[in-house]
Amino acid sequence: SMETKEGDTPFVPAEFQPALKRYLSPLSLILPKWNAPLNSYTCANYMAAINAPIMCHSSSLLGFDPKITIHDRLISWISPISLPLSFPFSAISFVFCILYVLGMGIGALFLVFPPTKWLFQKYLNMHSYHGNPNTNVRVFARGTGGGGKGNITAESIMTVPGDPGIYSTGVFATAVSLSLLETTASDLTKKMEERPLAGFHPPVAALKGCPKGILVKYLQSLGAEIKVLVTPDGGEMEEKQL
Repeated sequence: SMETKEGDTPFVPAEFQPALKRYLSPLSLILPKWNAPLNSYTCANYMAAINAPIMCHSSSLLGFDPKITIHDRLISWISPISLPLSFPFSAISFVFCILYVLGMGIGALFLVFPPTKWLFQKYLNMHSYHGNPNTNVRVFARGTGGGGKGNITAESIMTVPGDPGIYSTGVFATAVSLSLLETTASDLTKKMEERPLAGFHPPVAALKGCPKGILVKYLQSLGAEIKVLVTPDGGEMEEKQL
């Protein structure tokens, strides 16, 4: 945990505390939630407690409305067909979500007891995971916002090579490092607002004043595929070039 000293700026500003509480409410973490674009029920991400403060901190730096509602979910099952014929498949995704929550709860209880805790620690000490470069990670993001021209819905699909624990993490770390190198090692006369933010910030927020798309550029150069689909209110979906 981070130590907070007197005079420090809170990592999550006060105006975003309600959003953080909604993000981590017990009902939000326990209950399955329907995702219409994916046609599936989703479970709370087991990393939500870590992601929540980061998302709220980034939202404040990027100028989002404090009334924002954020959902961080995992997909247990995607129905191969659309409603109304997909009821059996959506029911399967609902059951998977319930089993996921029960499994996480039972697993957490078992880790409290010394015997199972000792066995789990012994297992971790005996095994080492070296990653899997022959798989990939897919991240779906969907946001809806209002503006002068009505609501706009944006969907993003990002595919990153490698497993989520080792290889894809290395892709992200490398892309961030190259972005920081380019924005700090060249043109020392560059305006301060065009440089990365100093301090402890998520990469997207830290690079917000830097040349547009710099992080995306390096992610794509390392093998990531990023697609953004935008649908205006009452209009047709179109793909935006990054």
